[in-house]
Amino acid sequence: MKAYLAKQSLGTLDRNGKFYAAGKQVQKAVLKGETIYHLRKNLALNAAILYYNKKYPDYAKNGPQHAFDGKMSDREADKWHTSGINGWVAFDIHTPVANPILKIYHAGSAGEDSNLNTSSWDVYILNERYFTEESFFNLTISERNRVCQIAWAWKKIHVTNGNTADISIDRIDMPEARRLFKINMRKTNQTGQPYYLNVYEIEMYESDY
Repeated sequence: MKAYLAKQSLGTLDRNGKFYAAGKQVQKAVLKGETIYHLRKNLALNAAILYYNKKYPDYAKNGPQHAFDGKMSDREADKWHTSGINGWVAFDIHTPVANPILKIYHAGSAGEDSNLNTSSWDVYILNERYFTEESFFNLTISERNRVCQIAWAWKKIHVTNGNTADISIDRIDMPEARRLFKINMRKTNQTGQPYYLNVYEIEMYESDY
């Protein structure tokens, strides 16, 4: 069935009464016998790219910034697209969030072959044994770039293996609110071969629990 807010269709509800639409998660609540739908903001929309590890012949066309721009209509220009495994990006969502929901739109979500969906990835936050987010922002730009590349400066908080979904949703156990994240796309596809990373959008939402 369809759900409406301000007389505009938002999307199709699943059997659990939840859905996502237009870059926002819709949360259902019942008030005095009537169902109300609240739009949940995609906190990663227009996230600032701090650093990334892959080289891009055409960064403007294929860089990781396309995973945070809310656009998915153009298969050539609206995705983070790079060759090989272990492509990562460090980014700032500007608004601290605890226990975030991570939603990733893979190749199949835009009509590409689902065998090209990203298979495995890791999510990191700054390791506060060495750097807090406050101390990170007190560094120079070149120092920040260096920190983004140092493995021990980051703490792994979530691992996904064997994804096959066109759109993946991960609930990350992270009690302390953070705004800086790093995601490493460890295995780029379902084929077992290090072909190309095809990520159309990375979204983050406040926890639903």
